[in-house]
Amino acid sequence: MKRKTNILILVIIFIFLIPIMVSADLGSKPSIHINIKNLGTDNYVIDLFTYADDARYYYPDVNYSNRDWESYEKDINELTVYFDKIAKDRHITIDQAKQLYNLDYDGWISKNTRNSVLWGYCNGNSNHAHDFNYMGTPTRYKIVIINYDTGETKISDEIIREDHNSYVTIDYKTMNYKTGAYFSKLLSDTIICLVLTVLIELAIAFVFKTHHYKTIIITNICTNILLQINLFIFSRIYNYLLVLLISEVLVFIIELITYFIEFKEFNRLKISIYTIVANAVTLILTFLLRFI
Repeated sequence: MKRKTNILILVIIFIFLIPIMVSADLGSKPSIHINIKNLGTDNYVIDLFTYADDARYYYPDVNYSNRDWESYEKDINELTVYFDKIAKDRHITIDQAKQLYNLDYDGWISKNTRNSVLWGYCNGNSNHAHDFNYMGTPTRYKIVIINYDTGETKISDEIIREDHNSYVTIDYKTMNYKTGAYFSKLLSDTIICLVLTVLIELAIAFVFKTHHYKTIIITNICTNILLQINLFIFSRIYNYLLVLLISEVLVFIIELITYFIEFKEFNRLKISIYTIVANAVTLILTFLLRFI
C-alpha cells in the first residue's frame, strides 16, 4: 500500500513539473553572430527581418503589446505596441523602435520589435559586431542596416541559418555575405552549461546527504553531451522547441534511471524528488544568471 502511494505521489509530481523539467539543464540556444565590414560609423541600427506570410505574425508578442496568446486575430487598430519596452530591450530610441517596426519589404518585417524571445541589441557599436540568440532566433532572415550618417537603409538577400550557432560576415557596401558554423560559441555555451549543472547537482546532492558525486558528474557530462548533439543536429531540421522538449525528457529519464540504479540508500520517491529539484534549480539559476 505504501509503495503504491509513493508511486502515485511520484506520478503527480512528474505531471506538474514537466514544464520545469523540459527546460532544465539549459544547453546552447540557437544564435547568429554578425560582423559588419566596411561600415565607417557606429551611428546605425541593425535588425533581423523575417517573412510574415500570415497577418497575425505582423503583431508583436505579448511582452511587446497588449495582444494575449489567444487573440491572434486582434484588430490592428486595437493593438497597443509598447515601443518604450522594445527600445529598452534593444538599446535603441523609441523613434528607432517605431522606425524598425514600421518597415515592410514585401512582407519582410522586423523580428526584434515583435519577438521578445529573440535576445540581442540593435544599436550600433564601434566593433560592428552583433549577437542575436535564444528561442526566437530565425532560420530564414534578412539583415537590415539603417545608417543615420548617410540616411541609407540597406537590406541583404535572404539568409538561411543552417547551423545551430552560426556567424555571418556582411559587407555593408555590397551587402554580400558569407556564413558558417560558430563552433567557439557552441563550445563555450556547452562548457558553461555543463559546469553550472554539475556544480548545482553536487550542491543539492550534499543537501540530500548522498555522496555519489562521481556518478552525478559522469551522468551529467553524458546527458549534456547528448543534449548538445541532439540540438546541434536536429534543430537544423525540426522546430527547436520540439527538439529541446524531446531531448530534455530523454535526459531526465536517463538521469532518473541511473540514480535509481546507483542510489541504493534512497527509495525511488526520494531519488525522483532529488532529480526534479536539481533540474528545477538549474533552470531557475540559469535564467537568473542571464539577467545579472
